[in-house]
Amino acid sequence: ILPDVGTSLCYDGREYNLIFVEPLRGYALLERGGKKFEVPLKELLPNHYERALEHCRACPTCCRRVSIDHEATVGATE
Repeated sequence: ILPDVGTSLCYDGREYNLIFVEPLRGYALLERGGKKFEVPLKELLPNHYERALEHCRACPTCCRRVSIDHEATVGATE
């Protein structure tokens, strides 16, 4: 849902660089003109993103589930 670290994004009508994301604490660090700003993640997420996540969880043909079924887990033995 979020852009990759190092990309530019528009926040509060200005362009910032996304330099760090801390999902456990729920914030992102943005940089503009040499100044760093801590911003709540929910302010950077698209409107109604909760609905999209819920839809994805309920989708029987979810592309995420299909790819997980075909991925090997770390440390798996046969």
